[in-house]
Order: sequence, then structure tokens, then C-alpha cells
Amino acid sequence: MLATWPCPGPAGIMEELAAAFDQGRTARLLIVPPLFEEMNRTRRFLVETQRLLDHAGIDSFLPDLPGCNESLQDFAAQSLGSWRDAMAAAARHLRATHVLAARGGALVFPTMLPGWVLEPVKGASILRQLLRARVLNAREAGLAEDSGQLLERGRNHGLDLAG
Repeated sequence: MLATWPCPGPAGIMEELAAAFDQGRTARLLIVPPLFEEMNRTRRFLVETQRLLDHAGIDSFLPDLPGCNESLQDFAAQSLGSWRDAMAAAARHLRATHVLAARGGALVFPTMLPGWVLEPVKGASILRQLLRARVLNAREAGLAEDSGQLLERGRNHGLDLAG
């Protein structure tokens, strides 16, 4: 049920985990998970989808994004580019023939394979949600933060938005 794959990252190549239904079949689907909290809310759905695919004769793989879930990589060192590279490496190593990206996973879809995107979300929409959560959290703590100022600071210096 678990597979590993060599993932490139800032600290070099590290082994990452993937939920796997692998019988060595011809049809092999890489599932790119949604980003951030949506992954936590959809994990069971995606694994149940993998079970159905297995019964239909299709191998499938749901990798952890570097820095997320069980990954040992530093989340702060990740970027959309590093996640794109990681998903491309996972696709090659796991010998995927197709890709299914869910929600924000569309932003890190490995383009060298055919596939589908389930309910894609644009990066700007995800960023707005993260900024809104940060502003609300600051307000609850008695601080005044403005999403425009946060966005400008993020462009110039980086910004912690979600843990």
C-alpha cells in the first residue's frame, strides 16, 4: 500500500511516500493531491478512488508533496516550482502513464503526461484564502494586518501564511 520515490529538494534527494495500489499493470495513474488543508479534507476520498481504480485494473499512486504529511523535507523550503519538479520525478519513478490533479494540485501538474484536473483552483484564489485566514487570525489576536500590505511584504521578503 505504500511506495517510496526519490524526490529532488533543497537538501538533495530524499525518499518520499506515496499511497500506492501497484500490481505492475499497464495503466498507471499519478494522483497529484490538492494543496494545503484541502489535502487533509480529501485524502480519504482520493484513497477510496484509488481502491475503485484498483478494482478496475488501474494502478494508482498518491504521493505526498515535499514538506507535507509524512515528508521529512522542510515545508519552508518548498515552492510551486519544487513541487512541480517533485511531481515530475514521482511520475517518472512510479512509471505513471496518466495524471489526475485535484484542486490546487493543478498548479503542480506534471505536463509530460496526459491527464485530467478535478475542480481546478487558480493560484490567486488560494493566495486570497491564505491571506484572508492570516488577517482573521491576526484580528483574533488583537493585531491589525491588511492583506494588501501582507502581499507586498510577501513579494519583497517572504511571508508565513499557514503554519
